[in-house]
Amino acid sequence: MNDERADYLLALAHNAAGLHGQALEFSRRGLATIASNGKEDIDAAFLHLTSARAQGALGHGKEREEALTKADILAESFDEGTKEWFNKERAKA
Repeated sequence: MNDERADYLLALAHNAAGLHGQALEFSRRGLATIASNGKEDIDAAFLHLTSARAQGALGHGKEREEALTKADILAESFDEGTKEWFNKERAKA
């Protein structure tokens, strides 16, 4: 199943709609799915970015920075194409 990817898309949509609290919950749920089912670095990195965007919009600066740091660490091993996509999404966070 791709439950974590569904949660990522829901988090993106909710952030775009200004529903940052709900976006944060979808991000957390996706990360919990990954934690219980195995390593998915790309999915986890992008979920951390949606979490960072939500945290920032909610005024949680420290939590935003923590999520960005986690995302950046995961992105270190990405290939060029994925890293480019990551950097575009990171700029939105």
